[in-house]
Amino acid sequence: MRYVYDLVDSDGVTEYVGESKHPNVRFKEHTTHKPRATSPSASRGKFYGRTDLSLQIISSHDTRKESMKAEGQRKLSLGMEWTEKEGYIAAGLKASKSPKSVNKVKVKCPHCDMVSTAGAIGSHINHKH
Repeated sequence: MRYVYDLVDSDGVTEYVGESKHPNVRFKEHTTHKPRATSPSASRGKFYGRTDLSLQIISSHDTRKESMKAEGQRKLSLGMEWTEKEGYIAAGLKASKSPKSVNKVKVKCPHCDMVSTAGAIGSHINHKH
């Protein structure tokens, strides 16, 4: 089982949306591990030392492909950036596919029904909904 989760501050503002098989472990990594420039995960330690955040599970999924797509849709619905890698996965492609291949696949924004290529939908940020 894989999960989509939010990190929410004490004012109820979602500061981060993530996806993990082990969201409690990821929450601990976000808040207790010091960030390292050489870290393989850029989000590890992103909120180091923060005690005002809580973990909220948003949804659960059987596959990583489903959870990555749900994570991207959640980010879009909150006006956050949906990275190209997630766009590729949402389009049903491997993240290693070239942008040329990805740009042939159409993906629909779940919030405003805008249809665009996987690469473009990944940069579909702060669209007026």
